Amino acid sequence: KSYIYYMRTKLQARRFVADEPKKQVKTPWPRHKDKECIWKDEGLKRRVEEYLVSEVPYFRYCKACVGSENDVTRPDVVDAAEADVINVQV
Repeated sequence: KSYIYYMRTKLQARRFVADEPKKQVKTPWPRHKDKECIWKDEGLKRRVEEYLVSEVPYFRYCKACVGSENDVTRPDVVDAAEADVINVQV
């Protein structure tokens, strides 16, 4: 919610909506989503995070930003953004 409030003051509304809904991805094996969740395995979750941070620039940026003074989801930034949204809507 906080990120959405912050970005609402920064971005324009979309001018168009995609025509086709997303297609379900088919796999050659049956899915067992309850057993595939990486959040249940701390070691796997850590390895996935390490891989994403080392290989994907976007994740490297997020890892460096989230929790820092530049984090747009900090309470003081969110409170200011929510106040701006309220002032614009009035």
